[in-house]
Amino acid sequence: MKLGEIKSIALPLPPFEEQSAIARKIAQRLEAADRLAATLKEQLVRVAVTRQSLLREAFEGRLVPQDPNDESALLLLERTRAAREAEAQKPKGRRMSKSKAQTEAPERQNLLAVLEENAGPITPEKLFRDAGFVPSQVDQFYRELTSIREKVREYKPKPSDAKSWPLRAHVLLQLKKGDEK
Repeated sequence: MKLGEIKSIALPLPPFEEQSAIARKIAQRLEAADRLAATLKEQLVRVAVTRQSLLREAFEGRLVPQDPNDESALLLLERTRAAREAEAQKPKGRRMSKSKAQTEAPERQNLLAVLEENAGPITPEKLFRDAGFVPSQVDQFYRELTSIREKVREYKPKPSDAKSWPLRAHVLLQLKKGDEK
């Protein structure tokens, strides 16, 4: 649309008295909103002051009746400070080492030896366990397995046979014939 076309559109306007009444009503509502905002601001200040006052009374022990048998806060603080200093003077114990199960791997065997002992096909998982590897040594296991790749035969099941394989394995490993020790 062109500017001339827009200027030619007639917009109905309410009479001036009605426009004035609408403007007064809007002004009243804006003033009420301003008063409400000021009231909320005052309430937030009161909340902060009340909170500080409540905390001060709590720390001074004036919120609940005090037991005359309780020691004073100064004595409690001094006793706590002395206990901390005494604890700091004690010799530090040695840090606990990881359990032997975590740090010491079981006696590991050569993968070729495990394959030879097994004599038949074996899953990589069983080879891993039988050779004495622990989960933190997965990379080492695969490096060693890769290094003997030419001496190992890999069997992969046909889809029809997969269900009958041990533990539904995807691969079985076995020494190639003639590669035994």
